[in-house]
Amino acid sequence: MWYNETMYTEIEKQYLVENHSSMTITELAFKLGRTTGSIKNKLWRMRLVDTSDNWTTAQIEALRVLYSSDGLIDVKGFASSIGKEKSNVSRKARLLGLSTSYTRPKKHKPTEELSAKYRKKIECSNRTPGEQKEYISLTRKKQFREHGHPRGKRVMRTCPSCGKFFEIENSTPNVCCCKDCALKYFPHPQNTYTRGKGGKRPDLNNQYFRSRYEANYARYLNFLIRNKEGIEKWEFEPDTFWFEKIKRGVRSYTPDFKVYLTDKSIEYHEVKGWDYPRGKTARKRMAKYYPNIKLILINEEFFKAFKKQGMDKLIDGWE
Repeated sequence: MWYNETMYTEIEKQYLVENHSSMTITELAFKLGRTTGSIKNKLWRMRLVDTSDNWTTAQIEALRVLYSSDGLIDVKGFASSIGKEKSNVSRKARLLGLSTSYTRPKKHKPTEELSAKYRKKIECSNRTPGEQKEYISLTRKKQFREHGHPRGKRVMRTCPSCGKFFEIENSTPNVCCCKDCALKYFPHPQNTYTRGKGGKRPDLNNQYFRSRYEANYARYLNFLIRNKEGIEKWEFEPDTFWFEKIKRGVRSYTPDFKVYLTDKSIEYHEVKGWDYPRGKTARKRMAKYYPNIKLILINEEFFKAFKKQGMDKLIDGWE
């Protein structure tokens, strides 16, 4: 517990002044009903103890000899021999620049006394990368035989691209045996960031779009061009903007539509039915590194309002 000066009465302070030299700290603490730490702190604050560095030349020389010896250093025994606290001796050694670091020797237990987990760790550290890979493979196969596969039963499937049989977990949706076969079987694999229907649209010059929203927006732009609503033409993903100062993450951005207006200005339109973090980051960096480029976001709310007004019925081929 911490005691400040206001907790000591004047009678207690006078008692300390009169008896600190004739009584021990323990006796003073017992007499006043306080702890020894409180008495020490109060004597120090009242300057009733010597707070100066009262090390003699002989004591400093003995301290240097102590720390120059090899092996363990008995600081506590040395402090008792010169009538000082151990902490005082250690602090003086640090001030003199003596080495106070000591590494204890490691005690190596016999291998048979180590735990099974620690023995396995030692064996792992002694293996080469190839041996460790083979060990993990054998261990996993043993676990699968004894406890079954964690993803469920393994089944045999036939690759529709090359006709090869391959074994795979029943819960895995893979249809082909490898990535190359998947690229051949699925010319335009589905993107993980969209739930739209990708494919070529015959009514849009057989142009490929990733989603219905992109295809419908292209039809909407054609509708504006036919009715002379300020748009001259449009292009799909013609330009890619690079962020040269970015070294990791999103380093480039390709807007969906490049729209040419009749007043000779250019806009970029981005169609997003479902926005995702990578797309948000790309647009933020686009605004930072290309502030003069006008980018308009066409989101799901635009298509909902468009359909609510019945405009979709005016455009042929609307999906």
